[in-house]
Amino acid sequence: MRIVEWACFTFSLSLVGCAGHNTSEPVAPPRQAEQKPTPSVPAGTPRLSATSLAKVPAGTFGPYLGMSSHGGVAVWAASEGDARGWYTHPFTASGESAGHAARIADAPNDLGLVSVRALGTGFALVSTHQVSDGEVVEVSLLSDRGVKLAGPTSVGHAANSVLWLEAIPNSGGAAIVWAASSAGHAELWTAEINARAELAGNARLLARDAGAWQAVAFGKGFALGVTHVGKASGAHGPIDVSFVNESGSAGAPIVVSAEASADLDLDLAAIGDQRDELVLAWSDHRGSESRVFSAALDQSGKIVAPAAPATPPLGEQAMLRIAAPTSGSGRGYLAWEAVDAQTAAHRTFQVAELRANGRVTNPRGLFEYWKMDGSTPEIAASANGVAVLTLAPVCERRVACEQSALIAPEFVEFDASFSPRSTEPVWPLDEAEPASLAWNLTCPSVTCFALSAASGDESRVSLTRLEHRSDAYRAPAARVELPPPPRIVGDEALAATAPLAQIALTETSAGTLLGWITDFDPTTPWVKLKKPTADGRFEPLRARIDLQAFAASEPFAALAASETLSLRAHSLGGIALSSSAHQNDALAAWAGLDNGQPQVFLTLVDKLGKKQTQRMLTHKNGDLSDIALLPSGNDYFVAWVDERNSDPEVYATKVNHALNRIAPEQRITQAPGAATDVSLVSTSNGVLVIWADARDTETAGAADIYAAALRPNDAARVAPEIPLEKTRPHSFSPASRAYGKNALVGWLEAAADSGEDPAAHVYFAVVDGAGRVVGNVQSVALPAGTPSTLALDCSDTTCHAVVSADDGGRTDLYALSFKDEKISSPVRIRSVSGAGSSVPPVLRGRELYIADAQQSGTRVRRLLLDW
Repeated sequence: MRIVEWACFTFSLSLVGCAGHNTSEPVAPPRQAEQKPTPSVPAGTPRLSATSLAKVPAGTFGPYLGMSSHGGVAVWAASEGDARGWYTHPFTASGESAGHAARIADAPNDLGLVSVRALGTGFALVSTHQVSDGEVVEVSLLSDRGVKLAGPTSVGHAANSVLWLEAIPNSGGAAIVWAASSAGHAELWTAEINARAELAGNARLLARDAGAWQAVAFGKGFALGVTHVGKASGAHGPIDVSFVNESGSAGAPIVVSAEASADLDLDLAAIGDQRDELVLAWSDHRGSESRVFSAALDQSGKIVAPAAPATPPLGEQAMLRIAAPTSGSGRGYLAWEAVDAQTAAHRTFQVAELRANGRVTNPRGLFEYWKMDGSTPEIAASANGVAVLTLAPVCERRVACEQSALIAPEFVEFDASFSPRSTEPVWPLDEAEPASLAWNLTCPSVTCFALSAASGDESRVSLTRLEHRSDAYRAPAARVELPPPPRIVGDEALAATAPLAQIALTETSAGTLLGWITDFDPTTPWVKLKKPTADGRFEPLRARIDLQAFAASEPFAALAASETLSLRAHSLGGIALSSSAHQNDALAAWAGLDNGQPQVFLTLVDKLGKKQTQRMLTHKNGDLSDIALLPSGNDYFVAWVDERNSDPEVYATKVNHALNRIAPEQRITQAPGAATDVSLVSTSNGVLVIWADARDTETAGAADIYAAALRPNDAARVAPEIPLEKTRPHSFSPASRAYGKNALVGWLEAAADSGEDPAAHVYFAVVDGAGRVVGNVQSVALPAGTPSTLALDCSDTTCHAVVSADDGGRTDLYALSFKDEKISSPVRIRSVSGAGSSVPPVLRGRELYIADAQQSGTRVRRLLLDW
């Protein structure tokens, strides 16, 4: 139950009503154009069987369906002039009519919520209606044939509106539970009735300040899960569970999540062989984006699975619901939305088995929902697996689905391995086209059912038997199959930031130290502030640098709060991180302004990113960019590009662990043309500096990749720099890594002007300790798009690379490998809409760190790869 579902809904086809357990809108397609499309299916395809319920007039509340393994009853409240009457229609367990529709009682005119629930025998009809001083909750008991046996009995009163209600059977009768609106949150109440619908005692208040909630039968009573809303802060959390016995008395609440980070979509269910494990699930944004979390308790109230992510870390998620068997034992299922997979036309949901430990298992299934108004599909556990009532285009299975295809309610059922075993439009036998509405999906035993309605002045409502009838229709569902490697198997956001300029990382004895610097326009005037900033200084804010330490093992959790290294950094300098031999601390190299001039700064931090010592390395005029670091025992090589001599040139030096300069600053390049994209790499014979240089090229602005060996003791250049490959197209974004005794350099190449070959390539060259190419420079073309950034990582025998490319409003990530002097074909592993980021990704083994810039903001993401 979620707070946003508190309102009643109005059916578009003359049906009006409010559901009790799940107040989502019935599965109804979007409005069609005046020329209504027709389904594309072969003639003679068998359709679903259905039993006609009634033609309900405008203003009818319902129908509502209650089903058990013994049969069912549909209940509705029809207008009768100035009055209203309750009607019922009974059904057998197979969905056949067990009698005729009959009027059983007068119904209130000002109805609110209605719920029909199966009891041990018969059904409970629970409803609310308005009175002069609020709203009243009433219950009547019906026989298996829909005959009223007792009631209506008033069990509660709300000064404001009732938001939700439920009937939960017990050995004495039933517990009636409801939520009443109270100043921006809800109060939860319960009252007990016996087998004669008589009230046993007074209504009891169970919880205040509720934002989301759910109640299910558990043990001899029921369990109530609540997400609380902070009165002052408005934050959602904590989440607790109360066990309520058969007399309506509740035990002390058990806190299952103390964090104030829950979204308002809590659900819970009793699962396991004896239905003795209680699992909760909810969306949680304790990270920088929403994930589905879960927890589990046993019947004693012991937390057997603490709050933790329930689902694989694959992008932003939102919980849909838990589906559990309505009776007996069986598997439970968790369904959630894969938010990142949403398109302009439909949403994508995934479903998997939910174990008693609160975690999902593989394999998984996915299904589409072709409606974008915030409504949701229905899901239920079935005898074969899990059933879904969704909306999708009605198309022939082996024919391309036209854009104008009719969108209608569809029944999808997954088998135990999450392969779709049934795909059927809700299209009753005697109808000319699929139903316009379908709702109340239920699977009480072997067969699933739903109510459905066709359009018209008087809506014809049927009980439709949902089952496998043919293989003629396209399935808006599939089993989630992992593609062959390389592939992404994990995707999680680590931080939400302003737009970024660079990401960096290093390993310490604590785990991974990740850093990032925001992008800030360096031409912004430097004007002192009239009020101090958070650090007490009057200097204006510039780029921000943050460091965050993460554990070395899964789950990839932050070890401490992030540390802010600078609020006034110079974006063009970027950030470089490196650890010395003992790895108990790390060095950050970055650029900041001193008297209006960007300078190289070195900051020694501990293994959690906390600042220890800092020193300004350079004292020069002119711009500064592309800082690089390389450890050398307990010392460090530092390289960068600056314009002290008007032209962007490469400089380098060496410092010790105390940040004292071991050697003077060495000028590495002395040629017209800008140097960019500096990196440092070790070989068995020393250190190389690699960069892109726009000197001596045929096309203005185009660059080639150069290498130079540095002297180990003072970082001076050993010999003239060496071009790795002279080409007419523009070469850029070089990355280098140690590769056996040598080094591997990778870079990108794209056409420098419109008259050249538009194909884009990834280049690799093995270079020795002097910077000379060993063997031949090799390249491979990207399948599509214009490359923008390159990440590279190597072991002694194999190197992996990831390239980002822009392709017509879409950003693709390609993965490729270099082994035995051969390049693999690029494989697209990720594709997202929008312009690509210019921030180079960082690759370390299976981990890829990227800056993901979307409309909702920029996030630092960690992708986990299978190579």
